[in-house]
Amino acid sequence: SAEPLQQRNVFLRAAQNWDSYTVSADVLWQPASRSAISTISTSWKHGPWLLAASVRHYGGMSGTYTRQLAIASIERSF
Repeated sequence: SAEPLQQRNVFLRAAQNWDSYTVSADVLWQPASRSAISTISTSWKHGPWLLAASVRHYGGMSGTYTRQLAIASIERSF
């Protein structure tokens, strides 16, 4: 069954891997409200360690800058 137009979303993703580095970009677009959430992220993995950072932009109906979120983390795998 098809969803009503208000609930439809478009998700786009592009990613590239080079050995231990990864770069990706994501966009979640909601056509009915003309809003989008965009994310650019990168990560580096060396042995059991993973370093990742991302920046996210929330765009509202008017197209104005709503909020920016930057996250950095260091993880150790077991």
